[in-house]
Amino acid sequence: MTPLGFSGLHIETLIIVWVMALVVAAVEVGVVKRQNRLPTHPLLFFASRYVRFGSLFTVFAVVQRANDLELITRGLYLFTLLMAVLAVLAASVFPVRPKT
Repeated sequence: MTPLGFSGLHIETLIIVWVMALVVAAVEVGVVKRQNRLPTHPLLFFASRYVRFGSLFTVFAVVQRANDLELITRGLYLFTLLMAVLAVLAASVFPVRPKT
């Protein structure tokens, strides 16, 4: 049995997705740190970025597999990807500012 009952969506895929999210979050924290804009709680900042990107990449993996199995239409596939990207972008609208 595979996660969500999709054949071809193995746990290895989801592990790779979350490792990629870890790398992306670490790079983002590094960029913010170099710009001296790190918030007062850097661990919470990192955790929120990690969960945000991990969730986004997981949605991408699941929707891609559902589209490959023709469980959803092409329009729903594109709509789901667009909404996932917009959700992550909306969470990033306000730039991180140092506490004064």
